[in-house]
Amino acid sequence: MPEINLFVYGTLLRGQSSHGLLQNPVHLGTAYLPGYSLYDLGEYPGIVETSAQDRVLGELYRIDSAVIHLLDRYEDEGDLYTRKKLQVVTLDGSIMQAATYVYNLPVDPHALIPLAHQPYARARSLIENLAPI
Repeated sequence: MPEINLFVYGTLLRGQSSHGLLQNPVHLGTAYLPGYSLYDLGEYPGIVETSAQDRVLGELYRIDSAVIHLLDRYEDEGDLYTRKKLQVVTLDGSIMQAATYVYNLPVDPHALIPLAHQPYARARSLIENLAPI
């Protein structure tokens, strides 16, 4: 079965609730997606195209292409998210093509997760550990 590269930034990250959906992925390392920003949407994050200097930090995997149809259902591909093939940059500077899921709906600008608080798992941990006001 052919394989594809997949860039993940939220609940599909290692250690997160839906990572198991990747079904024995090969971890290719940490990577970032230029030209996009990460937003906290409550139960999950979403990325939207922004400016060239913005980046989203995540993980890069090689998965069996048969898994992508399961992920499309999970991500509500075509409605909530659109799967796109984009260029990601690994920490050693290599540029690779990878599929990822881009959020389709408007986002609250106040829900932006800055690069310093990424990946998403770290951002959720910071938010959950804030003391109540």
